Amino acid sequence: MRREYINYPSNIPMTVSYVDIKEYPIHWHYAIKIIYVLKGTLEVYINSGKYEIHQGQLEIINVDEVHHLHSKENNKILIFHIDPYFFEKYYSDIKNMFFYTKSSSLHSQSSEEYDELRTYLSRILCEVVQKQEDYDEEIEDLLVKLLYHLINNFNYLIYEKEELKDDANQLQRYHSISKYIFNNYNNNITLKDIANNEFLSPQYLSHEIKYATGYSFTDLINLTRVEESIKLLLDTDKTISEISEEVGFSHTRYFNKNFKLNYKVTPLQFRKKYKADEVQLEKLKNFEILDLNESISYLSLFFRGL
Repeated sequence: MRREYINYPSNIPMTVSYVDIKEYPIHWHYAIKIIYVLKGTLEVYINSGKYEIHQGQLEIINVDEVHHLHSKENNKILIFHIDPYFFEKYYSDIKNMFFYTKSSSLHSQSSEEYDELRTYLSRILCEVVQKQEDYDEEIEDLLVKLLYHLINNFNYLIYEKEELKDDANQLQRYHSISKYIFNNYNNNITLKDIANNEFLSPQYLSHEIKYATGYSFTDLINLTRVEESIKLLLDTDKTISEISEEVGFSHTRYFNKNFKLNYKVTPLQFRKKYKADEVQLEKLKNFEILDLNESISYLSLFFRGL
């Protein structure tokens, strides 16, 4: 099964592991995952995108996003899994929030918001390792601060259009639109449906969606359907036709066309290449768990009090 379940400690809503990863196959989980590369590089594949993360850089993987990890060299990686149910107490719509980081160059994460994010993660790690009195309460307090830092600085809509950071109403509207699409992609939704919801004309809404996401309404719907189909292709025995219908395509040929547009292969070819049973999946995994205490020495460059 490609869906993984995170076992959180009873007293804190998160886990942190220190690993050397060569290969971790396609999977997903109901967790917010933050990858922090302390040494070496890591290739992170999220849906159909590929991102190369270098020393000192971060990558955020959202709730239930399909991803896999690969590296040709030795590395040292911190992986944080955070329980979204904890965040729901402070931001009820967390499962519909999508975070995004820049990783296009070696210097793309040198700004202040990245320094602060690294600092929060470093402080959380120190609390986990040292386990001083009331460390669990301190971790929860840091997680809440981390949550609001992510919302205010790493919302994917802000990355598409930075000017939205200063326009809360418009940002909320775009979030509402993307949320509606994500929660209704498998239905026959139209531009008019969303326009009526937002009290906008379809023409204006079409322009706004393209402006905010870089995709046309139709392309955004089809991309969402294709990305969600991966879970059905790899974790069920449903036919291609059944999956096509379940994710909202009107005909299998449209499913094939859009899938190939994003993944360069057909859904059937993708399934044949990546579908595996539990034994096969375990054999595909190639990583080493390292001593978490040793990760502290790599963090001195980034750690500073807030």
